[in-house]
Amino acid sequence: MSTKEQLKFHFVFFWGLLFSPFFILRTIVRCRKFIKEGSVVKRVLVVPVLTRVGDLVCATPVLRELKLHDPNIEITLMLSRKNEGIVEFNSRIDHRLNINNIPHKGFWGRLRFFSTIRRRDFDAVILLTNSPFNNLVSLFSCAPIRAKTIRQNRLFLEFATDWFNNYRFLYRDHTSLPRHYLRLLEPLGIFAEGLVKEVFVS
Repeated sequence: MSTKEQLKFHFVFFWGLLFSPFFILRTIVRCRKFIKEGSVVKRVLVVPVLTRVGDLVCATPVLRELKLHDPNIEITLMLSRKNEGIVEFNSRIDHRLNINNIPHKGFWGRLRFFSTIRRRDFDAVILLTNSPFNNLVSLFSCAPIRAKTIRQNRLFLEFATDWFNNYRFLYRDHTSLPRHYLRLLEPLGIFAEGLVKEVFVS
């Protein structure tokens, strides 16, 4: 992470901590409402590795299994300029949230990005990769289901904020990435084994 990106992260992290009581209270309220309404997942945010195309391809079984489970689920995929092209024609994605778009640039732009996540009212956030940044995504989302990949050796800041997620799945070295990613769908009641990766062309 560049020095500029680190400054952006710490800027948003400060605001996240400042308003964390509000986010926690809103999460509790949304969880109670979610359970009362039958725990039906309608909107899902999927966050892959934003810098590696291969990892995004490995994440495509997650998108497929979500739609096979319920075709009406709205899938929002977080993207960056580096990997958006690989899923340009993937019809399983309903919305694309590009962190590099103009409204999300700069310090206040990054805050607008997290504000957008909060306003989308996701029922589930699936963090396929581990990072402190992703923990902030969970915090701002206030989603009832927040599932995340963790690794044995990780940064202290990530370790200290992993509690923003209520489901944590340890990735063990040499494990198949698609198989691990699919495990993160288990809190949604999806137990899938389809490991076939998908790339759509025009």
